[in-house]
Amino acid sequence: MKTIQGIKMVSGILCILMFGIILYAGPEVSNVQASQRMDGSMVVDISYDLVGADEGVLVIFEVSPDGGATWRIPGKNVTGDAGPGIISGENLQITWNPGEVVPDEYWLNCLVRISARDMLTIMLPGNVPMEFVKISAGSFIMGSPETERGRLDWEGPQTFVTLTEDYYMGIYPVTQAQWLAIKGDWPNDPPQYGSGLGDNKPAFNINWDDTQDFLTFLNFHINSTEQGEITVDLPTEAQWEYACRAGTTTRFFFGDSLSVDDEDTDGPTDSVVYPGIRSDYMWFVSYPGMQRPSPRAVGTTLPNAFGLYDMSGNISEWVKDGFIPELPGGSVTDPLSEGGSPYVVRGGHWNSNARFCRSAYRTGVLGENASDTVGFRIIAVREE
Repeated sequence: MKTIQGIKMVSGILCILMFGIILYAGPEVSNVQASQRMDGSMVVDISYDLVGADEGVLVIFEVSPDGGATWRIPGKNVTGDAGPGIISGENLQITWNPGEVVPDEYWLNCLVRISARDMLTIMLPGNVPMEFVKISAGSFIMGSPETERGRLDWEGPQTFVTLTEDYYMGIYPVTQAQWLAIKGDWPNDPPQYGSGLGDNKPAFNINWDDTQDFLTFLNFHINSTEQGEITVDLPTEAQWEYACRAGTTTRFFFGDSLSVDDEDTDGPTDSVVYPGIRSDYMWFVSYPGMQRPSPRAVGTTLPNAFGLYDMSGNISEWVKDGFIPELPGGSVTDPLSEGGSPYVVRGGHWNSNARFCRSAYRTGVLGENASDTVGFRIIAVREE
């Protein structure tokens, strides 16, 4: 379904002459409407209906300035019924203020796209939720090309990977509230580096063996509370990178960001899909700008196209694979390195330079090591 609405033009402010509405392949979304306010603010109001989402889904809102040739995920200027946990309803509302991001642009043919992704929510003791989004099976190129700036030797050779099973990826890294809900206390020193303590901050000072203990307890909790045929685990390295890239092939999921260095400098993403500066999307060390003394609350930066937060920076994440200093190469299906410690760590962290937050970056850490820069994220598999 596609509808077109005329929008009044106002000079000097971002103006949209024509709005097109595209219903993306997201099931259960219908009756999308958009209109731009004529009060001088140029705020855009979007409404839609959502059915079959009684347990909550992830709603992703995108816009195209060029009739569908490229798509942007608006960020801090979007409020309302977008993001995780949106349930069924009629006349759900999203408010978008494009003038806050691109005040001097004029889009002759702006399209709006709304899609819904299945979610899974596991309730932990104390009614603490743990949210996951469905990642559909597919294929991608894992690792970095030899020409990628900032590349390390063990990020290759590039490998064509096929993942044959759907899985649910944690929308956020495991938080301190979630860890304590399952385990009750910390296996090592509490995560109190700098201002690191906080319910919604990522759990850290967690070694690889500690993650396995958490998973055992969580799987027992799911079974004993009859929350369905669900099993949780660490993602494989391939599952992690596939989810991080979210269909992209650039250095970061938000673009190549080549106009600034890869050390401690913030700067533009150089991406029409993810406009702005890269600290909008990743929490990394940045001097002499903002000092980053510790991990910050999850979900503070903007998500990738799969609706996943903190895949670049904030906290590095253990995955399931043992570390081997090269990728398989060629074409592989559902790869997993079961070599044991050291284990692969992915994603960069709050004290990383930018180069270590790239989508292909990988390193190995001894399984018994716990630090203030490494946490974890989990996947869930549901028996259909």
